[in-house]
Amino acid sequence: MNCVLLVDDDRMILQLLAKIVSSRGWEPILARSGRQALSSIDRADVVVTDFSMPGMDGLELLVAIRERDDALPVILVTGHCSEHLFELALHAGAHRCLAKPFALAELTDAIVSALAVARAPAPTAPALLRRWAREG
Repeated sequence: MNCVLLVDDDRMILQLLAKIVSSRGWEPILARSGRQALSSIDRADVVVTDFSMPGMDGLELLVAIRERDDALPVILVTGHCSEHLFELALHAGAHRCLAKPFALAELTDAIVSALAVARAPAPTAPALLRRWAREG
């Protein structure tokens, strides 16, 4: 079963996200802070995190995750949408950014996409060399 680490300081939002994740057959792992989330990332296949949280915000959590695991897909969710924030998040390695409010399908599609990326085998050195040669 795929595990989705959900990070939000709002207990009600966290419970709602957990129900959505469970309804798709994924196992939710709940964290109410970035620090708490870091102790659970080894169990996660995907992380869905709010941006605006006290202490460690979602972008700081993303950077901390990248220091430990550069392949774990992270989906950043924010109600403080700006093009600059989205660019920062994508540059820091976010799989996707979602602006609140978002449609249920947007979230589940983002998780499905992230799980596909997580399962994809890493390209081998010969495959990378062939691709680079074609792109010239």
